[in-house]
Amino acid sequence: MLRSLVGSEMCIRDRVRKVAPMYVSPSPEMLECIHKFYKLPEFPIENLVVRAPNGERELRVDPTANVSIVSSEVLRILKTKSDKVCIVSVGLRALAYENLTNGWRIVYEAIPAFERHLIKCSDRVVTIPKSVLVDMLVGGKLKQMLLPNISDPAIRTKFEDLEMGAMLLRVSTTESIDKDAITVSAMGLRARSRIQLLVDHEEIVGLKHRLGVTEEEVASAEIRYKALLESDKASREAAEAEVANN
Repeated sequence: MLRSLVGSEMCIRDRVRKVAPMYVSPSPEMLECIHKFYKLPEFPIENLVVRAPNGERELRVDPTANVSIVSSEVLRILKTKSDKVCIVSVGLRALAYENLTNGWRIVYEAIPAFERHLIKCSDRVVTIPKSVLVDMLVGGKLKQMLLPNISDPAIRTKFEDLEMGAMLLRVSTTESIDKDAITVSAMGLRARSRIQLLVDHEEIVGLKHRLGVTEEEVASAEIRYKALLESDKASREAAEAEVANN
């Protein structure tokens, strides 16, 4: 048997020989991410669950842990279900482990669940013009942009002032970033010397479509990116030559 329940939010099977996974409450480290790092005191943490494999009833904190957000109805089913029913997946993925900070972060697909709370309470929200997002899209496999290469000093300073870790990017559909700008949200990462787009490859096409990114804009960004690479290469070669001459 394989069927969907509560708006495709849960997938169940008949239990056949396998030990059913349990769904338990998040660890203190996971909750600290929401309360202290993102500063979201009103987020409904009671609707977060973590899949504990192999029938274990206590959570072992592991970077591969599957942290999901579920509705109250699904939460009720999880608490009252029989061990004869094997629930193999549940809810919407909410958090993932971030190696850079050795902590947990909000994932791209969970933006609808967290966005309102982030905008209201968190300082980890940055509004950027579409051109910055396009520059990140062409910025190599990591879809990144070095902080010194951000031309707008106010936006660059905003990123530099942020503690390292994931953040919500509100991307304007134009070059305007005032309060009335129409925005599309994505997740980004503030690393040591760069910002990186945290969007799965299969989501990129949809993100570009919602922002109205044109082929001409991508082509212009690629030209800028190649120019920056050539400039960086020239600077390194000049520095190496100076060292060699000394």
